[in-house]
Amino acid sequence: MTAIASSTTALSGGTGAPADAVRPPRRWPHVAGVGVITSLYAALYSAYLLTLHATLKDGLADVGEYDQAISGYAHFMGPHSPFVGLTSTSSAGALQLSDHFTPLLALLAPGYWIYDGPQTMLIETAILAALPIIPLWIFTRRAVAARRAPWPATLAAYLVIIGYGVTWPIQMALWFEFHEVFLAMPVLAWMLERAQAGRLRQAALISLLLLGVKDDLGFVVAVFGVYLATKDVTLRRWGGLIVRTVRDWKAPFRALRSRDRLLFLAMVPLGLGMVALVNRVLLPAFGGSSDRNFTYNEFGANTGQAVGAMLGDPWRVWTTLFDDPLKLQTLGMLLWPVLFLAVLSPIGLLGVPLLVERFLSVNHLYWVMPYHYNAFLTPIVFCAGVDGAARLARWLTASHGFRHNEQMRLLTQATLLAAFGAYVGVYSWSTAFRYPMHHMTEAAFWDTSTPDIVSAKVAAAHVPSGVLVASATQVGPQLLHRDKVIMWSFPGDRDYPQTPWVLADVQRPSYPFASIAAQQADVQARVARGYKIVFQDDGWVVLHKG
Repeated sequence: MTAIASSTTALSGGTGAPADAVRPPRRWPHVAGVGVITSLYAALYSAYLLTLHATLKDGLADVGEYDQAISGYAHFMGPHSPFVGLTSTSSAGALQLSDHFTPLLALLAPGYWIYDGPQTMLIETAILAALPIIPLWIFTRRAVAARRAPWPATLAAYLVIIGYGVTWPIQMALWFEFHEVFLAMPVLAWMLERAQAGRLRQAALISLLLLGVKDDLGFVVAVFGVYLATKDVTLRRWGGLIVRTVRDWKAPFRALRSRDRLLFLAMVPLGLGMVALVNRVLLPAFGGSSDRNFTYNEFGANTGQAVGAMLGDPWRVWTTLFDDPLKLQTLGMLLWPVLFLAVLSPIGLLGVPLLVERFLSVNHLYWVMPYHYNAFLTPIVFCAGVDGAARLARWLTASHGFRHNEQMRLLTQATLLAAFGAYVGVYSWSTAFRYPMHHMTEAAFWDTSTPDIVSAKVAAAHVPSGVLVASATQVGPQLLHRDKVIMWSFPGDRDYPQTPWVLADVQRPSYPFASIAAQQADVQARVARGYKIVFQDDGWVVLHKG
């Protein structure tokens, strides 16, 4: 028996420790389990998005912009988007990078080699929305014990991801169909999982991908750098460092040199510098405006004045953050899915810059629950909630009764985490009916044969393939796979050139027109300028001017 044990130890490269102490946990059952849940949510999201498209519930913003940009990447022609801007009928369109700096969109281009149309982008969106489930499961299961997690921790992981899949910010983002937030969510989840695993360099490298997703995510990279640099520092160690600094002023510099802290702290100027570079240099270089993201007119007429006013009057900044009930409602609803436990974790600080820049803005759309803006915070809030729950469990089991029974202590912590997971799952599913995806339970949601949908698609069929067309927003996505599409709008709205084809709607509201009367007046004005009506039915009008 000794020989057999020695041979086993030699073959495994071990040191003779008991097999139970070194054998890794079985993973395959959980690979299948997590894979099934992730796939089911991806399928659910795909069905939702594709049905929105088939029933004309999507629109040209932002589906048009990003579909055209990804198609440009797929054809190796650059991310041109006529929707973003078009100077002449022969132009390929403005660069999408002039609107938002999102070069990571190129990762979605291979799907367009299979089918060049918005349906491909919507399926890719569904996959991206589901991908954070995998690192979130790993993060939750590891929150109690890095190895040999008790079974309640595994249960907690499943409950958390089941709740995560229907949480309201994700539903709101999917209702908006596509936005760069779906590129950010898996990056945020994986970088937090890698940081929790102690793979700090990997976490730092993954976080740098955020710089290619959106103009302002450099703020998150900067805060994450501080988080990585101080992740292993307790209050006691901070106190010891202060004492050593009093005795030796070089002590802080020696502390910075250890454990890659300088490398991580370098992410602060890198992240902040990238925000400045993108907004002041790159967006204008690609044809956009340096004031594209400036919505802080309450503090000043430009970025410099606004920053100066904020630094000069911090109290005004603080009061502005909470001066509207909508802001407090949004903040509260972000924290309810995790029972507000995210505030117990330093991970929650990653979301602070995103909330601050939104709540200081004069644009009220940044404050509210609808749209996609809150989805940026979802991986952060859920990971912070799990970490906060684990911290609370550790505090509750720090008494003398658990000190001499490590197994019981871990089991109790895992059980408390499972209770938290049960709350997350029950809360998310019990409130899911309040948000857009609950319409999937209604037969009308799936109906593509209503008269207005049929007439819209008949009208779209009267527009030839390969032409430049100004289309009403609700039917425009139906043309993206075969035409150069811009938004049908009134003169002076977007400075588009006159297009040979127009697909208008004079019966239903169509953004950006202020009223149906304005839409009707625009069609009449085009007819007066020489456009011919090619098709007209149920309010849909196809016009052509040769």
